[in-house]
Amino acid sequence: MADKTNQIIKAAVDVFIEKGYNATTQDIARKAQVAEVTLFRKFTNKQNLFLTAIQLTIDEYFNMQERQEQTDEPLEKILTLWFTERSQILIINRALVKMLLSESLMGNLPEHMNFPVIFYHQLLKQLKPFEQDVHIEHMARSWVGYFISTVVLGTTSEAIDVEHIFIRPFVKGGCS
Repeated sequence: MADKTNQIIKAAVDVFIEKGYNATTQDIARKAQVAEVTLFRKFTNKQNLFLTAIQLTIDEYFNMQERQEQTDEPLEKILTLWFTERSQILIINRALVKMLLSESLMGNLPEHMNFPVIFYHQLLKQLKPFEQDVHIEHMARSWVGYFISTVVLGTTSEAIDVEHIFIRPFVKGGCS
């Protein structure tokens, strides 16, 4: 039973990435290789299927684990690594992120699934342990702005000095 649900969710994500919220339940059923009535039996309507599929996908790809391990690495190096990892995850999932941004901007997602807001709050939570040393609100806003532009424009952070642009300006007192 769970396999059929996962099959539907995967197909739904693929179809929603391709067509956005305008995708039909027939499109999703065809991709999932199930009868359309199966979609309605499991999810009641397209909106529930969309919200379930997107929420599970966000949880899977974008709930990055907080790092709590002790390290002797300088703060700037740790944060540069975090920045780079998040940038890579967004680029790998660029089509999904673009669809989520589009649907968020068009108002098709409820506030609790607004992707830029979710990503910002996740960053704040993950940066919280550094609050004493870093202006986390400003850093998170800067990062989200860069990440969104990276996805929309298709650029990467390879050619920029991440530490000097996105880390050091937000370190309190200029200390490491």
